[in-house]
Amino acid sequence: MHTYESETERAVLTVLISLPGVLRIREQRTVRYSMGGVERVYTFDILVDWVGGVRQAIAVKQTTDALYADDTVAVVDAICAQHRAKLADDYRAVTYESLDPVAVLNGRLILRCGRDHDYAAMDAVRRALTRLGPATTLREVAVATGLGRRGVRAAVALLQSGVLMNPPGKRLDLDLPLENRAPAGDAREQ
Repeated sequence: MHTYESETERAVLTVLISLPGVLRIREQRTVRYSMGGVERVYTFDILVDWVGGVRQAIAVKQTTDALYADDTVAVVDAICAQHRAKLADDYRAVTYESLDPVAVLNGRLILRCGRDHDYAAMDAVRRALTRLGPATTLREVAVATGLGRRGVRAAVALLQSGVLMNPPGKRLDLDLPLENRAPAGDAREQ
């Protein structure tokens, strides 16, 4: 369960949680730094560990104006220069304005479908994906599994695992071509 202090943090967390490359997310990580000869403390909103080993510290603000109004950009730059890989490999400031609204909508759908915890349907989708081509649609998955809407929801939930990948900037729908990353198996020959 993740906590958030604003709608912007919630949107950023939604997108991050829905991505297949995220290993772990932690919130509210505090770091000491020096700026202008004064020792200070700053709390990053989100710390993300990615599957490839990269750790990312993220400061979240509502608007770009807010980033500059309270010196967040300068603070993040100072922390990056002083701490480098101690806390994170990459330091970012993210605003609601900079988020892709389609990624937020897709993330919400992926998380809602994942909350079904329909593991039997997800297993059926994985098996069906081995018989489908390198690009497929949610409609094709529904037909191939025989599960209809349940198969669609399970396939959407699997987007979080990376077995299916949606193209960036495209809203999920039944006929959107998705990259099928399921390994072809014996099921393809049947």
